[in-house]
Amino acid sequence: DTGNYDDIDLQLTKIRKICLKLMDVMESLPPLCSYMATIIPEKAAALKKGAEDMGKQGYPIHHLLVYDTLQKVEFEKENLDRKLQQFEILGLEPAFKNIIERLDAFYPLFEKEKAAKQMVEADYETTYQRGNDLEKRLAKLNADLPRIKKHYVLEDSRLASIEVIQRDISELNRIKRGLDTLVLSGTKQPYTLQLAKI
Repeated sequence: DTGNYDDIDLQLTKIRKICLKLMDVMESLPPLCSYMATIIPEKAAALKKGAEDMGKQGYPIHHLLVYDTLQKVEFEKENLDRKLQQFEILGLEPAFKNIIERLDAFYPLFEKEKAAKQMVEADYETTYQRGNDLEKRLAKLNADLPRIKKHYVLEDSRLASIEVIQRDISELNRIKRGLDTLVLSGTKQPYTLQLAKI
């Protein structure tokens, strides 16, 4: 009946510490499991549906790389799931939150694309027509210029202004051709890119 109470007390202290650590782990598991089993899959599914809906509505969003991101998220989720199964929980919550932030970041981009479409549809025709009108006016000016020079002496500053106008309209034509390339492309181009050209 002689026992080594000091050794037993030491072992009990170690067991208590382990139990406390296990309790901490057990408390943090439900939210982590919720991220893994529910939150991230639902967010990924909602984003996929949102991207599909954007495509059905005629929005080209290939430049946003939604599907690539979803594939990367699935790969990351598998790695995080392995860690969770092995109770390597340190750093999991920030990793889950990072995934959610990346998935949620697409929705403002979708809205930006929708707003750009409205602006492109509202401005494209008038901008294009104004560009054509300027071209016609420049062609008329160029056609009339020799006759005007024949009857009138033009100041050098006026001739320089005409050259500036010609350069500006040439630049306008270059931009318009770039816009035509975007609008008439075989692959529909993002409205945000078209808007930047307008």
